[in-house]
Amino acid sequence: ENQYQPRARAAEATLAEHPALAEASFAGHCARIHEAAGSTPLALVDGLRSLACLQAVVDSGLADLVSMCRPFIREPDLVKKLAAGQPAATCTSCDACSSEEVFGAQMMRCTLD
Repeated sequence: ENQYQPRARAAEATLAEHPALAEASFAGHCARIHEAAGSTPLALVDGLRSLACLQAVVDSGLADLVSMCRPFIREPDLVKKLAAGQPAATCTSCDACSSEEVFGAQMMRCTLD
């Protein structure tokens, strides 16, 4: 047993304790990366949509940071909406993001709107 295995086991146990983490598709990978990364800060990406999941990731210690991309393409003001009580991003991960020219630059937008 190396010095990082207890942290990895604790992270894996966290997955079972926090049902909100089910939407975090790479949560299991993150738990295992802790074994190799030690105290290096980790960010969890992909599939994070609900405030409950975002909070569970950080509160449980599974990752130090969370990262989202497509939800911000659909809702650039998502942080304000979550702070105001919206429980989750409205992005459905349908891959309907599209690039278009806005103000002379290529910008991403959600085509569902």
